[in-house]
Amino acid sequence: MTAVRFRPDPTQLALFSACEDGSIAAYDLYTRGVRGEMKNHMSAVTTLAFAGKGKGTHLVSGMLLLLLVVVLGPSFAPVS
Repeated sequence: MTAVRFRPDPTQLALFSACEDGSIAAYDLYTRGVRGEMKNHMSAVTTLAFAGKGKGTHLVSGMLLLLLVVVLGPSFAPVS
């Protein structure tokens, strides 16, 4: 696990965890079960945060992105 965030909204009490495999899991703290999982990141998720308030609250996630520079003739081109 690389990051954990608690959402203290009493109507949706939840815990979110991020992993090195690029996944994020959501746990419902009322039922003590897994609410869902997201596997959209290409690498380890390194941070989780909440943005907004009330029903407009969104989970924001981030990862460390490295760019590989490859020599293509006399110029350099970033490859992601």
